[in-house]
Amino acid sequence: MNWNKIKSLIIILLLTVIVVLSINISITYRQKYYISDKLIEDTVEILEKDNIIISTEIISRKINSPYIYRIKVNTDYKERTSHILVGDSNIEFRTYNMPDGTKYTTDKGDGIFFGSGFEIDFRSYDFSEYEIPDKKSFMDEDMSENSDNKLNNGQIESIISAVSQLIWDYNQTDESGTIASLYNYNINVEYAYYDSIQDCFVAWCVQCVDDIDIYGNEFVCIVKDNKVKAISGNFCIIQPDQRYVSELLNQANILIYEKRFIDEYRNNSWYQQNHSNSDSEIVTISELKLKYCLYSENEGESFFIIPGWFILHLDESYNIYNATNGELYITNLQS
Repeated sequence: MNWNKIKSLIIILLLTVIVVLSINISITYRQKYYISDKLIEDTVEILEKDNIIISTEIISRKINSPYIYRIKVNTDYKERTSHILVGDSNIEFRTYNMPDGTKYTTDKGDGIFFGSGFEIDFRSYDFSEYEIPDKKSFMDEDMSENSDNKLNNGQIESIISAVSQLIWDYNQTDESGTIASLYNYNINVEYAYYDSIQDCFVAWCVQCVDDIDIYGNEFVCIVKDNKVKAISGNFCIIQPDQRYVSELLNQANILIYEKRFIDEYRNNSWYQQNHSNSDSEIVTISELKLKYCLYSENEGESFFIIPGWFILHLDESYNIYNATNGELYITNLQS
């Protein structure tokens, strides 16, 4: 008996089994975590028949599975947030109930307004008259590489650190700095510049979870000496306390929901009165990506951060759908 030949055959068989198993594992992984090119191409073809155009190149094949998060809002949320913003846990506030929210003020001149959801407008006494710029002002600001206003990475990080410190201070549970939640936000600075007159940084920020934007949670903040001196917009200081696994509609699914919505939109009376060739008008989708959507429950006692699909059109109109059930979350299409 030639044992060398037998050993060679066994090695060949083992290598064959390993190769076959590797191929099967790769195919299974691909089917579980990626959409097939065929499904994408078929979906694009269905949309094109309705004059809805999207390039297959902008459709990610990866199947996403971000979490759903819950935020619990305690009854002392506004007062506690106010103390953290002014940097004094013992200061007393005057409280004013207003038609559109609640305002807290101090004798020094600090002011904090709370609107619906997580709308907030805070000005420290030394920035009470500061004019908060809108988004267009940031985009109009000279942000070129040669501009004196251009911030370096260290300055950007100092802005993020100052805002993150507010979240840290609110969510720590004891003097040791234990955080009540492990589910952290991250802050993206979209635009920022240095105000030489007030010696401060001015930034337009977006609040994210798992590096996915929370739709509408955008705010302007003023940072000086590593402290937030003003903040205006939608900013959630409370970290999520629970998270749940979610099953999402994939990219092909949500594009069919978009097709149905556009079909209905084209059939409404306003659209037909203002578009002579409503059936033949082309809609071009320029972006498809995930965004988180914020839902309130029990009159604001808690909020859920739920994954959504953001679909941007070439004319800057957009739709956002709840990625768990396909319901329209928001649209800016005129009707």
